[in-house]
Amino acid sequence: MRRITSLAALLLLSVYGAEAITIVQSNGPAYQGSSPGTAAFTSNVTKGNLLIVAGGAYSGAGTVSAPTDTLTNAWTLVIQTNTAAGCGGACGAYLYYAIANASGADTVSMAFSATDLALSLAEISGANAVDQKAAANGTSTTAASGNMNTNAANELMFAFIITNDGTVTPVSPFTLVAANSVNTLSESDIVSTTGTYNATATLASSNEWLCVAASFFLASGAGQVGAFLVGP
Repeated sequence: MRRITSLAALLLLSVYGAEAITIVQSNGPAYQGSSPGTAAFTSNVTKGNLLIVAGGAYSGAGTVSAPTDTLTNAWTLVIQTNTAAGCGGACGAYLYYAIANASGADTVSMAFSATDLALSLAEISGANAVDQKAAANGTSTTAASGNMNTNAANELMFAFIITNDGTVTPVSPFTLVAANSVNTLSESDIVSTTGTYNATATLASSNEWLCVAASFFLASGAGQVGAFLVGP
């Protein structure tokens, strides 16, 4: 058996996806006044990336249907929360995800039974399957998802929050992914240790809010280090 006699004989490379979890792009939340609501990713999506669609339905029945898109991805409902009154009627918040089955331009449609729909999109690289999820609603100056106890060290935390009125601001360590100018946002946090996480945001004044959130595992192979022997 040959022995390694110099540092030059050992080459360490991050080859199994030096890629980390990254927010590639986002769009919305944009209000839609007639069903179905539509929104497009601003750039081509990449095959294998995580796609997230969040919908907030205001008034009326406050419900939505599963999204469809031009790339015909398979969308899965992660979690939802609904209230019977407080948004001028019933309202609901919904979080869906898919793994992009192809690269290219992508426009998402979501049918809804409500007066308005806030539709939000995000593309994330380096993350895939759902680990934890949480949802809550209430009336206060702070919106919170409830606790999520992660099972892995590296995960994406993603939350979508709608309110009846008032500006919404992420609470650190969560940071803004996208927001409209009034009362709806998506936020995220990329964590590096297992633990208990709660997506929160502050409201300008006490109002009704709804929050849906989930954590997503680091994609298989991302950020691993490989060791290779080279030379004599």
